[in-house]
Amino acid sequence: DEVPIPAEDEVGLLVGSFNAMVRRLRAQERELRGAVGQLDAVLGAVRTGVLTLDAERAGAHGNPAAATLLGEPRLAAAAVPLDELASGGLSRLVEVIRSSRGLERTSLVIHRGGLARTLGVAVVPLGSGQRVEGWVVALEDMTQLVRAQRQAAWSEVARQIAHQIKNPLTPIRLAAERMARHVERGADDLKQVVP
Repeated sequence: DEVPIPAEDEVGLLVGSFNAMVRRLRAQERELRGAVGQLDAVLGAVRTGVLTLDAERAGAHGNPAAATLLGEPRLAAAAVPLDELASGGLSRLVEVIRSSRGLERTSLVIHRGGLARTLGVAVVPLGSGQRVEGWVVALEDMTQLVRAQRQAAWSEVARQIAHQIKNPLTPIRLAAERMARHVERGADDLKQVVP
């Protein structure tokens, strides 16, 4: 809080400077709270999961999308220790987060609630140069994309198998049709058609 100015002397000048500094700090605090509020609103609205971690990577805090993707509602409320996430079935994700030395992109499959999900994971260090001040982990649900790719691959395999089966069957079908025509005509020379 601001201090009342006792007099117009050096102490008063010092108190006035202190009060001006308090006003600037309050204004900066309001701006910072506004920026944090905007960032929270953006992170709450995006469908990409976002985890934030301190430099030591002891615990992770996430947006609602991350909490949903990972099946860990606690992430949206407070930081959750990585050891708890690892023991809760997310050991592969925790391993990727802890082993990253810089920007790293990978994908992995997690099993939560009886469902398998394929996640695209990007681990990004925050800071300048060699000094890492924190980490951001972006999580993208790639399950539908992987499923669509797998279905397309199986469709192509089925098409190729059908083609391979159809090729030898074509001469057989043509010979059978030729025999059927001879039988329909009542031709006695069927022995000439079928050796």
